[in-house]
Amino acid sequence: MLLKKTVKVEALTDEQIAQLESKGWSRWTKAGHDRLYFNIEDSGLIEIDRYKSGNISKSLLKGEKISHSHAGSLLGVNIYIDLTTNKMIAFGEEDAVRELIDLANEVIDSLHEVKVDEAETAKNADTTDKAEKADKADNEAVAYKYYSTLRPLSPGAYPSGLKPLGVENFNFKWEVEPGLRAWGYIVFPTPLSHDDQYTYDLVPAKSNKDSNK
Repeated sequence: MLLKKTVKVEALTDEQIAQLESKGWSRWTKAGHDRLYFNIEDSGLIEIDRYKSGNISKSLLKGEKISHSHAGSLLGVNIYIDLTTNKMIAFGEEDAVRELIDLANEVIDSLHEVKVDEAETAKNADTTDKAEKADKADNEAVAYKYYSTLRPLSPGAYPSGLKPLGVENFNFKWEVEPGLRAWGYIVFPTPLSHDDQYTYDLVPAKSNKDSNK
């Protein structure tokens, strides 16, 4: 089944666009359009060998062997970022479209990680101060902190029936606990149900009292 899928992406800086171009992405501008195309083969994520006939003879995705039909589906996806609307648009076979979007986002996220490393010294003190204040508030009153792992926090990204004690979004997705990266956190006076945690992709802080109940 063919699928055309559009997802919102964070606006890219000129520096990030240049980094993506160095990773095999190509920029196309014409008649008011400004697009950044993702070519998985040029990016080095997929390795393809072909017979003289042009048919695929070997296919590896991130170093792992995949079927030739799988590789062909990935290569057949047309995917790009519209830099004027900050939307990623992909068209092709449904499973391949979803996989290519995930792979493209992995590459983009790696740029944000580099940016975080470069800005860490300047921003670390401020972020640490905010975290310490939030932890202090947690200790002074019974409160429950939850990390948002998929998106910055805004109305609609957490249960509307509960009034939060505080909401904090970070400038970038960064590691808040070992093995856990988040866009920010929200604090509630009472614990969330497992259903709410699952629905809104909120992960309880390890410091929460009774966090595994």
